[in-house]
Amino acid sequence: MIQRDGAWWLGWVEEIPGANAQEKTKEELIESLKEAVIDILAVTTVKSSQDRDIMKSGNSWLKKSAKTLALNDRNKKGKTQVL
Repeated sequence: MIQRDGAWWLGWVEEIPGANAQEKTKEELIESLKEAVIDILAVTTVKSSQDRDIMKSGNSWLKKSAKTLALNDRNKKGKTQVL
């Protein structure tokens, strides 16, 4: 979406949360929106890649975490524990 508000051009990409910009010219706005979308997609891609890596090693990670929580629970019996 692109709209003019006084001396400013405002824009956002509804399908991509956080992809918004405000510029003095329409051309600058379009360029800023493109950069915002590229940046957000790059971060999303990295996060998705990290999530896949976690899922691949998930069983060992989950077992280790469960064991650690169980040990912590036994060691802190009777004390308040914040997770």
